Amino acid sequence: MGSISDLVGEDFSALRVAAVYICVIIVAAAIGYLGNQLGRWIGKRKMSIGRLRPRHTSIVITTFTGAFIAVLTLTFFAVVSEPVRGLLFGVEKLRREEAALRKTVEELKRTVEEGTFIWTKGERIVHMTLPEGFSQERTRDAVTSLLAEANTRTVLRNNKIAHDKKDPPLNVADILIESDSANLDETIKKLSQGDGVAGLRVVADRNCLYREKAPVLLQCWPVKLVFKKDEIVLRKKINSSDMVTSFYQFIEEMGKRAIKKGMIPIDGSLGGGMSQEDFKALQEEMNRQEGDFYLVAKAKRDLYETNSLDTTILVEPDANN
Repeated sequence: MGSISDLVGEDFSALRVAAVYICVIIVAAAIGYLGNQLGRWIGKRKMSIGRLRPRHTSIVITTFTGAFIAVLTLTFFAVVSEPVRGLLFGVEKLRREEAALRKTVEELKRTVEEGTFIWTKGERIVHMTLPEGFSQERTRDAVTSLLAEANTRTVLRNNKIAHDKKDPPLNVADILIESDSANLDETIKKLSQGDGVAGLRVVADRNCLYREKAPVLLQCWPVKLVFKKDEIVLRKKINSSDMVTSFYQFIEEMGKRAIKKGMIPIDGSLGGGMSQEDFKALQEEMNRQEGDFYLVAKAKRDLYETNSLDTTILVEPDANN
């Protein structure tokens, strides 16, 4: 059911249409009446134009008079009514605007078909956690390092598309991001004047196409501690008969729990991970277990919202075995 304003609007529109019809009826009746009276008046006086007979003269004068009255009426409505003026004089303008809009839409379609979005407006590219209160020089080094990481990720995304398109790859040293100097200076000043722990991230300032320079913005804000050093992130029983599946389920659950607790992913990932040596040692330890056992992930350090999920994974025997 429509709102009251919608109902009032519909009634008002109906009244306007009815008023227009009434005006047209009155004008048409007036034109017909005046034309008839004028014809009769001319006929009584037996007026003639040139060699025309009075009867034909009456028809000509009546016709032209009716046309003149119609033009006069239309002119009057054009003067007093903006919609009528738009109908009379704005059609060509509307057609030109429609053609321009159609052209713009076609160009946008071609752009989307030919190109691919590397980043969308507001998308997080990279982030980090850093203590506030350092000197502006030291803070600038940290911010510059994060911008360099954002540039590397942008180049890698372009090169992934270049591989699919069979285009030559870009050099990792190529500069594909543009940072706003005022935003950069303001962020450095804010971080150097703080006294807590801040999250700092680089986000896309607009939609960025393949091989196009990406304008970026820096954002910083106070972040909360999610896991203390050595705090258990996840403890899960592992089925020894299907260790591979159980291990990857453990890794997946660990990431979900960290996100639920407040850690922020980038591109769907929390980072972290294990070195090849640590993974090999963990695999050997799991293989030595007889029966089911537990995997325990502990935070390597204090982990804030914008940290990577850096954990140590330990094996604990099941006391019931």
